[in-house]
Amino acid sequence: MTIKRVFKQKYKFPNIAVDRFYIGIFLGILTAVTFYLFFNVSREIMRITFSANKYYDLWVLTDRETWFYNLIFALISSSFGQGICFKTWFEGPNRAFSNSYFDFKRKVMYNDSMFFNVNFLNLFAKTSVLYGLWYGEMSGYLLLDKTLKYNFIWIIIVIVLHLEQWKTIRRVFRKAGLKGFFIFTTAILLISFLLSFINPIDYKSFNSKFISNSIEYNYQLERPESKYARVNFGYSLTMNLYFIYPKNNINHEEIPIILFKKERILLDSLTANIERELYKYNSWELHRLKVHIHCDKATRMKHIKALKEQIAKAGIDKISLAVIPEKREYPAKVYRYHGLESSLPDYSNFKENHFENVASSYKNEIIKIEINSDNLVKVNDCYVQIDNLQVYLKQLHNSKTFKEIVFYTNDNVEYGTYILVRDKLNKTINHFENLKKKELEDFYETPFNLLELMENHNKE
Repeated sequence: MTIKRVFKQKYKFPNIAVDRFYIGIFLGILTAVTFYLFFNVSREIMRITFSANKYYDLWVLTDRETWFYNLIFALISSSFGQGICFKTWFEGPNRAFSNSYFDFKRKVMYNDSMFFNVNFLNLFAKTSVLYGLWYGEMSGYLLLDKTLKYNFIWIIIVIVLHLEQWKTIRRVFRKAGLKGFFIFTTAILLISFLLSFINPIDYKSFNSKFISNSIEYNYQLERPESKYARVNFGYSLTMNLYFIYPKNNINHEEIPIILFKKERILLDSLTANIERELYKYNSWELHRLKVHIHCDKATRMKHIKALKEQIAKAGIDKISLAVIPEKREYPAKVYRYHGLESSLPDYSNFKENHFENVASSYKNEIIKIEINSDNLVKVNDCYVQIDNLQVYLKQLHNSKTFKEIVFYTNDNVEYGTYILVRDKLNKTINHFENLKKKELEDFYETPFNLLELMENHNKE
């Protein structure tokens, strides 16, 4: 037989012994099921390992996402099972009186199938770990909600894997291999579809139990929005404090629960708990230490004032009020470290008329603002809607020169309203500063100041 005739010869699909045929089918299905279960469990392990943190955040997949990943794992596993089936059918010793060209191609089919499966599995494992690290550890599941948008990539990977395994077989058997190709393709789709509904791990139950440990799950915590939210850098010098109500017992007339260092404490004992923590820091760190306060926006200001007093009593002079940016792209939990920084006076200054006396030194250059309700403020002796506050202050500034704005909040005003008014005052002051910068060639000092008046307290 000439070389030309060898390459033009059309081979029929080989006859396979009955026992080897069924053994190959059995090993192929067993491999598909085993790999599918392995992939499924590995996904859950990586999801938990890479995404779980001290806040009990978790990369939670929807039912649709879970089924899609199950289907992709099943298709890949079934393709591996197909490779094991081919290995069982085509492996064997060379025969003395057999067609040497077919023996060569049989070896090529066997080697190509094993080589491609092993290398694909190696690449798939490394890529999956990197994907888990990036999407879980780096909180990509919160920052990027685009997994379903690029599902076609997974489909292409599966199609390429399946066609690559049949490439050598189609070259050898040509049209004779089409029947086997369609039979195996149909079998893989059917087996994969059935496997995709099998979940070896009850992910829904685990998700519920894990997330139930988080603060957001058990307590009412909806942080107010602020245009001036900034990230608190230096996490090691920030102490988180939660001032919140349980979801099953919300009573805004009562003092919220305090969670500090994962402990539930009373307001009267907060000072002692903070003082114990201060011994862990040196003098340089104490000067930069601050308390990051998480409050629900419906919390009454009378409770927050009492909280500030206890924090000041412990010697802390910097606090950060947890807020979320006004225009945000991601879920609120991404902005846990965002806040509005404020300075606390010394505890000895929490006494009657102290701030009033300080403010009175400016005489007629001061504007006094009182937040009376959730939609009304009192500017000197005039009542103004909060929505019109900024415009009113600009008009007032045109007719009257003032350098300082002092404000205080009534007890029953909500925390969210307090943040809203602060934002409007900050925006107004920034506007005045920009006007002043245009007038002064050399601008070093801030010509305007914003001072918050605390609730009147007697010195201890």
